[in-house]
Amino acid sequence: LVLIIGINRVIKPLRSLSDIARGFADGDWSRRAEVLSNDEVGVLANSFNHMADELGGLYRSLEQKVDERGRQIRTAAEGAQNITTLSSLDEMLNRTVELLVQQFGFYQASVFLIDRSGKYIEFKTGFGSATKGLAKRKYRLEVNSASIMGWVSANNQSRIASDVSEDPLHLKNELLPETRSEASMPISIGNLVLGILDVQSGGGRSDANTYSAIAVNTPNHK
Repeated sequence: LVLIIGINRVIKPLRSLSDIARGFADGDWSRRAEVLSNDEVGVLANSFNHMADELGGLYRSLEQKVDERGRQIRTAAEGAQNITTLSSLDEMLNRTVELLVQQFGFYQASVFLIDRSGKYIEFKTGFGSATKGLAKRKYRLEVNSASIMGWVSANNQSRIASDVSEDPLHLKNELLPETRSEASMPISIGNLVLGILDVQSGGGRSDANTYSAIAVNTPNHK
């Protein structure tokens, strides 16, 4: 009788937990342990179920993030391929900034080109609420100025500020008061910087991986 009770109360629940654990290892995240008592085995089953809920939620979250990253990379790659088929430089630049804002929901996307003197980064085109204001003011910055774009133009490297309040080089622009993050990427041929692609996001802390997906799929030439 003692052996039968022991088997029913201890051995069988432990075997069930072992089977469920193997199912987890095989990718079955839906199974849960049956809680039949309040003793140590029941506490173990409860703990196992809680762990299963946490792991299942984490797994689903990771799946969603992977799907989102994949969508972002595909969108960037498709956009880059479509853009390279355009014959006009102005048309290509206009289409680039439009795609970035529409596909990724950025606050503002702008293209700046280095002037003939090589001393200034001049606004060329953009898409977003500040585009008209930037064009009207003929907005420009000095190469290697105390700004994110100035740094990128001098170093020929991308720079990402996920939180602009933490980046001392972020230059506030009254035309973009809601900016919360900024990323600038050089448009260059080898060591020669021809211009800068600058994107800004507002309304919350932006995801740096989104910027990275764009940077990886942005051709590093004119």
